[in-house]
Amino acid sequence: MCCSVWIQRGIAGAPEAGSALFVGVVQVAVRSSVGGGIDDMAGGRADFTFGCALALLGFAALQRLAARERQRTKGPAYRCSPSLD
Repeated sequence: MCCSVWIQRGIAGAPEAGSALFVGVVQVAVRSSVGGGIDDMAGGRADFTFGCALALLGFAALQRLAARERQRTKGPAYRCSPSLD
């Protein structure tokens, strides 16, 4: 919290830019810490395996959301044929 306030005060003219900068720095720090921890505990191969597993889980989640969206926006199951009068 203190760092966030400090950045906001330092960039008083552009608070949105300060917030974006803070979020970016925190995300890089957390990712580096998690990746480094996995690498220290299990080695580099486990780090890449973990990253691939996360990517596959993300892909599966996107596929599921896309399938739900297709079902939600799908039209009626029946078709009206033109009259041949």
